[in-house]
Amino acid sequence: MHLSIRHGQVISRLVMLQGETPMPEFTESEIVAAAARQEPGFRLAEDMAMDGLRVLLEDYRQTATLNFLGRRLLSRQLVHALVTRFRLERRFEGESEPAAGPEESPLVILGLPRSGTTFLHGLLSRDPANRTP
Repeated sequence: MHLSIRHGQVISRLVMLQGETPMPEFTESEIVAAAARQEPGFRLAEDMAMDGLRVLLEDYRQTATLNFLGRRLLSRQLVHALVTRFRLERRFEGESEPAAGPEESPLVILGLPRSGTTFLHGLLSRDPANRTP
């Protein structure tokens, strides 16, 4: 179902009028706590990720004129991004850096529509020596 901006504004006003759900705030602690509730073992290292999150949230607080629904959706996207980053860091933890040797040139598949390019891509992606998107 597709909702227009007007529908989103009406829904936001109804939710706020009921008084059951407070307007989501953009604070680091709130976003990180929501990510921790979603992903067991979640931790955010004090590095560029936290600095970047602070800058982003400060910008949202100062410039974004979002209604309730917009704030709620944006909060969820931020939590999702943090959880994804944590999962990726955990996944690649302990893996060594790639060898500094020469890299192979990428293989680019081009072709006219309906000429088998998708089939070829699928076939090449089955080879463990290839890395495909």
